[in-house]
Amino acid sequence: MRIGIDASWACGNRTGTGSYTLNLVRSLLAADYTNSYFLYFRSCCRNGNPLFAMEQANVTRTIVDSPSTLLRSTFRMASAIAKDNLDVFVSPAFLLPMAKKTCYVSVFYDLSVFLLPEYWLRRGTARNWLSLRMLLPLALWRADHVVALSAATQNDIVARFPRATAKVTHIHCPFDPARFAQYPVDQLGAEPSVGKPWFLYVGVMSPTKNLERLLAAFRTFKQTDSMGFSLVLAGRDSGNFGRGVLMPLVQRLGLKDSVVWRDFVDDAELARLYRGAHALLLPSLLEGFGYPIVEAMYFGVPVLTSTTSSCPEIAGDAALCVDPCSVDAIADGMGQLATDKALRARLIAGGSNRWQLFSPDSIGARWLKFLNDVVGRNESRQCGPASGFAE
Repeated sequence: MRIGIDASWACGNRTGTGSYTLNLVRSLLAADYTNSYFLYFRSCCRNGNPLFAMEQANVTRTIVDSPSTLLRSTFRMASAIAKDNLDVFVSPAFLLPMAKKTCYVSVFYDLSVFLLPEYWLRRGTARNWLSLRMLLPLALWRADHVVALSAATQNDIVARFPRATAKVTHIHCPFDPARFAQYPVDQLGAEPSVGKPWFLYVGVMSPTKNLERLLAAFRTFKQTDSMGFSLVLAGRDSGNFGRGVLMPLVQRLGLKDSVVWRDFVDDAELARLYRGAHALLLPSLLEGFGYPIVEAMYFGVPVLTSTTSSCPEIAGDAALCVDPCSVDAIADGMGQLATDKALRARLIAGGSNRWQLFSPDSIGARWLKFLNDVVGRNESRQCGPASGFAE
């Protein structure tokens, strides 16, 4: 097969989409030395994208540039795809070319713009909300197949767009421990001076992450905290939500001396934070997958997460799942993780097995089977646009 992937998303400071793209490509290339891979980059990826530096006999790298991400994905990519005569093209960030040049696979993370519109309709993200509400259905229509990152997201897609049911498959995100293995404990230096012990949140500062309730729950927890816990928030701001909403809330709740915001952190710093954390707190309202859940389990850190969306699917019985809409439930979970040694031991033991379900070997093998099936189904017919559908 001749497989094309837009690898440009792994460039720069990687959050969810970037980490997924990096892990997906690495998983496929580690599992497959037979098929031909065509990886598409931007010029800026020459120095800021680990995938551009990969050397493998079955990999071809191509630069596709455009001033606009949207124009690049929907128009400029089409000519590169046609030139390389691909059997299938995978878009890790859902956007697809308008011109039909081969079989298209689009990756969907979640449908938060449809399921939680009230959290998008604010200064800094309202324009993105409007564009995503148009572009996601367009990508769903253009794609020959859609990969959802969890069964929860697959179910959301099918519920919202029932006529797309047959084209949606879920394949979990691969987690590559090599990302952190290069930072052994004895090379990380001193642990962060954030006050010990600490709870850790990892992710973008976004309303869908339920951080306002998390802060309120932390204040409730602090009322009976005798151990001096801190809460570390590690992640970039989104639409000025961190600076404009969360930091003023920290002040109003009287948590200035107990909450530390680290903004975006590199992998070495993230490894330090995980290794020293008492627990990961991720009580999100919606997660398409929830990478931090798996990362924390890899580091032997107990996890508190939500009973909603993909969180219980990814965590299994190896995390403490709570109602994300209940401040008291989140605060009670913090208390349990702070003091219940038996619970902590059980979650750590469960997590040490759970994270391995998302290994690059297993996910890479599933992707290869999926791509073979997609291409095989289209060998006897021209791969064209999918039939229309309605919400």
